[in-house]
Formats: sequence, C-alpha cells, structure tokens
Amino acid sequence: MSKEKQIEEMTCKKCLHYKGCLKRFKQAKKNGQYEFIDEEEYFAHADECYFFITGYRKQSENTVELPCKVGDTLYVLSQMKDKRILPFISTYEVTSIAIRKKTINVYHEMDGYIKIFKQTDFGKTVFLTKEEAEAKMKGGAE
Repeated sequence: MSKEKQIEEMTCKKCLHYKGCLKRFKQAKKNGQYEFIDEEEYFAHADECYFFITGYRKQSENTVELPCKVGDTLYVLSQMKDKRILPFISTYEVTSIAIRKKTINVYHEMDGYIKIFKQTDFGKTVFLTKEEAEAKMKGGAE
C-alpha cells in the first residue's frame, strides 16, 4: 500500500500526537476558545495537520512489529535433555514484552519464575497456535 493511501486511511486517533492534540483541544475549549467547534469537527482535518503527517511518517518509519501481545498464549516445543522423553508442548501466557536494540524479548512471569522467548524463537520453537506447534512437532513445514 502506498504512503498516500496509508495516510488517507489514518485518522487522528491513530496519530502519534493524538493525546497531545486532544489535551490541547480540551484545554482551549475550557478557556473559551473553539466555542462553536466540537471535538469531531476539530479532528476532521487530519490530512492538513503538520503534526499528523510528520508524526505518521515518523511512526511508520520507527514501527516495530511485535510477534504477539501481552495476554496471548504461547505454545512452546520443549525437549528434555533425556532424549528418551518425547518432545512436548508447553503453554505460557505473555506477561510482558521488551523491545531491545537488536531483538524483542517476550516474557512469561509466574511466582518469581521468568521465562524469556526471543523474537527469533517464533516459528521455530514458539508458536501462537497449538495447531502450528503440533505441526512443527510432527515435522511439518515451517
């Protein structure tokens, strides 16, 4: 999708600066400015807004795609050191995500125990669905 098309589909609420603009609008309204303009009308001209266009460019250039979100269940292929025990699937709930310079770490924390999954684990040993994990365990395609 072209940048122009993406900008057309953006709304003020998706803008990097929305919270700041909303705060300024509410403060100005409270001080008697924008007496005859409501919030919907104020935010109807995003395509003309300097902050919106530059904020959108900055936001899209610096966007990181996360492998999952907090609260998701991860299905993890586990293998014991004793190779006589067959691989199995463990489940973990994502409790936090940390974006580092070179990677993204996904965390599961429970009763002081922390399990860390790296972004590079996804699709290899960490999956978002049980079906994907089972297929990989059975030797399915990656």
